[in-house]
Amino acid sequence: MINWKHSGNTLRVSDKDLPAGLLFILRELNKAGHEAFVVGGSIRDIFLNRTVYDWDVATSATPVEVMGQFERVIETGLQHGTVTVCVGKETYEVTTYRVDVGASDGRRPDSVRFSTSLTEDLERRDFTMNAMAWNPLTGELCDPFGGKLAIDKSLITAVGDAHTRLSEDGLRSLRAARFAAVLGFQVDRSLFRAMGTTLDILKKVSVERIWQEMSKLVLGSNAPEGMKMLHDTGMLSVILPDVKFEQGRPATQFSNDLSVRLADLFFGQNEVFLRTSNQLKLPKKLTADVVHLLSAAERVLASGTMVGSDQYLIVSQIRRPYLPMVKMLVLGRCSVIDRERMFDRFEEFEVISSSDRP
Repeated sequence: MINWKHSGNTLRVSDKDLPAGLLFILRELNKAGHEAFVVGGSIRDIFLNRTVYDWDVATSATPVEVMGQFERVIETGLQHGTVTVCVGKETYEVTTYRVDVGASDGRRPDSVRFSTSLTEDLERRDFTMNAMAWNPLTGELCDPFGGKLAIDKSLITAVGDAHTRLSEDGLRSLRAARFAAVLGFQVDRSLFRAMGTTLDILKKVSVERIWQEMSKLVLGSNAPEGMKMLHDTGMLSVILPDVKFEQGRPATQFSNDLSVRLADLFFGQNEVFLRTSNQLKLPKKLTADVVHLLSAAERVLASGTMVGSDQYLIVSQIRRPYLPMVKMLVLGRCSVIDRERMFDRFEEFEVISSSDRP
């Protein structure tokens, strides 16, 4: 966790808590007379005391100027002003300030115009908590849209008009639900309404991008609330039209395994899961794991009182490494009263599983 101090328009973090490669890039760009700021989710995660995995840089320098400033640069997205700067074994995306022009396909800008204005660059971003910029060298924090205040309120708000922001990229509405599920934030009213009125834009998003967000949402500590948001806005009927939504699915308190979370979501809907797996192009192993968990958990829950050979039969049909995951799935679907009984039953299962099976 990064130690930080915030006051007004200043955010202070010790250099020892920041990647050396990041500081090198910022210093070199500043020496050449260019502005350079850390942008995006890294600032949000600092304020939330979460681990920062990606450090992105925005700069007034053009891509050509950035490439001329560093020895090892990969041209990753020149048309959008992005290059990847390599410092030792570390890589950092450096993007020129830009303004996105048009979004006729609801997925990406029709064109981009490079800018020298940091505020213009931040204005094109999705949510206020992601629209902050920070210079670690000086401590300067640029927060023109109130991102820090939104974080303090645990609120997801759009930059500017919510309907406009979501219309620019259909994935943004799903990202809002994912952030709500992962961070435990609420979505403000205007953004919630826009999530329900931009469903046609969501339909344009590729299945790969949908799965990337859904997998994170399902693993969120507040996944049931995220799923409810998808249902209440109508988004669920667009991305998973066959899924029967059940409010308050409790398996999240027992397991952080993706296959268990998916099995809980699709419990009793085995055929629906297989169609969804095909639709979203899920990995084959993940699909096989979920199918096995679904069938095993259903057998356990439907088994009633079991003794002797009946217990051996059930356990013999569950692959040994999967028994803990089946346990988590089953416990998540039991009432409080039945949960103690199931704990006892799985203790018996584990004894049987660790012994020689008949």
